[in-house]
Amino acid sequence: MLNKKIAMFGLAIAAMGLTACGGGGGGTSASSQASSEAAADLTNGASITYWCPSSDTDFFTKKVAEFKAKHPEFKGDITALGVLGEGEVKGELTKDPEACADVFEIADDNIPDSVDARAMTPFGKPSETAWATALYGESPMAAVTVKGNVYGLPYRNDNGYILAYDKTIVSDEQAKTLEGILAACEAANAKFNYKITDGWYTFSAVWAAGGKTYTDEQGVFHSEIATDAVAEIVGEFGRKLHASSAWVDDNSDAGFGKTDATKLGAVIMHNNYDVQKKALGNNLGVAVLPTFTAGNGKYAMKSFQGFKALGMRRAQAFTEAKKLTAVEFCKFMGSDAVAEARLTELGQGVSNKAVAAKTQLWTSPWLQALAAQGAAGNTVSQANGSSGKFWTPASGFGAAVVAGNVTDKASALTALRVCQTAQNAQD
Repeated sequence: MLNKKIAMFGLAIAAMGLTACGGGGGGTSASSQASSEAAADLTNGASITYWCPSSDTDFFTKKVAEFKAKHPEFKGDITALGVLGEGEVKGELTKDPEACADVFEIADDNIPDSVDARAMTPFGKPSETAWATALYGESPMAAVTVKGNVYGLPYRNDNGYILAYDKTIVSDEQAKTLEGILAACEAANAKFNYKITDGWYTFSAVWAAGGKTYTDEQGVFHSEIATDAVAEIVGEFGRKLHASSAWVDDNSDAGFGKTDATKLGAVIMHNNYDVQKKALGNNLGVAVLPTFTAGNGKYAMKSFQGFKALGMRRAQAFTEAKKLTAVEFCKFMGSDAVAEARLTELGQGVSNKAVAAKTQLWTSPWLQALAAQGAAGNTVSQANGSSGKFWTPASGFGAAVVAGNVTDKASALTALRVCQTAQNAQD
């Protein structure tokens, strides 16, 4: 669902499904090359195509050349079929995998639906991909494992969001709490943008309050949010937002540096650090999501944490010869060497444990703040904490907050029950 340009290496440092379908040209068992760290002989490897987002096109071109130089025995070619964002791949795979690229970058939460559509080829079972667990760690691999099969190599650990703010409006101390942010923005007649009707952001307070969303070992998604305890906390959160003249249901940062009615004091959003820095210069602040108070407690807002993975299609046209090349190319693009280049050249967060440990390379304040948020445990797995039925009900709950229908325990419990029922509905 999501194609967010953000980075989160903290979990990689801190920590560092659906049934596979048979039949079809690619098969479902991993090739022998996928279960070994040793590079395969690609003498018999066939040409393959790939999709990547626009941010990665030049990077892929360069890495394809390096891969081919590393495999002089390979006589085929590796070409771009088109430019496609990680969040757009599922739509194409589930529509017609025969028309898709052989290799692609895909958001982790899109993998289960693509597997369900019989459109992805696994790299193998966890026991066959121990080399990948050693490379990335258990959490990243869990995010790409669906009912006992590994369907992706998690090359990026970079779906999340934090707080960005204008230090001339919101002080560093005020940025620590929702109450401080709202008060500062109200005093300066500035906006605080937090798009609660976007399901990606909606549950920050729900999780903070103790609500749970997860997928069990059988691949069944569970939403457990409609409790008295959660409702009491979330009701207070909703009341504070709705009562504030500063809060806007938006995730745009276009108001940074403005002096008119669009003036922005703070925003919760994905990584747009370079643009924000250009607008605010040294007045730009970035920080973990704020806390808020409810009753006698203090609660830290939480972010989705997601991975982007290298995956392979499952199709009649995806032959064993193509899979031979595809597996090796995915392993190369997910390697430590390529990860370090991705971090330093593209400024993207990566999952590789060895690269995450090179803290001197992580120079972005935005990445550092996101890392701190992950290390503090204030994240929820996007792959396991959401499902296809998560998003619309979550957005509906956010709409209830905007409408002023979540302002106390009773109203919050009603809205949470509606959301929970819809998220847990089975086909």
